Amino acid sequence: MKFIPYNYSRELDIAKEALRQTEIRLEDMNGIASSADRRAMALASFYAALATFLATFAANFAIIWVVYACSVGFAVSAALAIKSCMPRNFHVRGHYWHEWVGHISDCESYFDAIKSQAKENDDRIDKNDATLKSSGENVILSYKCAGLSFLVLIISQILVATSN
Repeated sequence: MKFIPYNYSRELDIAKEALRQTEIRLEDMNGIASSADRRAMALASFYAALATFLATFAANFAIIWVVYACSVGFAVSAALAIKSCMPRNFHVRGHYWHEWVGHISDCESYFDAIKSQAKENDDRIDKNDATLKSSGENVILSYKCAGLSFLVLIISQILVATSN
């Protein structure tokens, strides 16, 4: 039996734990992304319903063209929320065989292979973070567009009501 020095065993345990933690992180990020997609689709549905309501009942408002413009603003907000849910290149946990073969052909130790895969997971996590950030920016833009549409609608109605 080959004697493994204490430090090597400790480093191997740390590398295994690092790989495990990065894979858990990747799996958790997928859950976060799925949950965010569901919320964004619900938000888009609300905005679309609001846009439809405003377009349908625009004749009942004092300034019809403003109501139609706000309806378009809510429709754009819905489209921006939907855009955040578009299919994305999202990394998941686990590695393909071809990602491990290089370690075998290079005659790397188990420790070096595990360490390398954990580092690759770090890169995947960074890419997933960037993707989620981009999707989040679309949702924030959707909120801003809807807020602006709502403010224009309310202010126009207040101005009409106070001018009469």
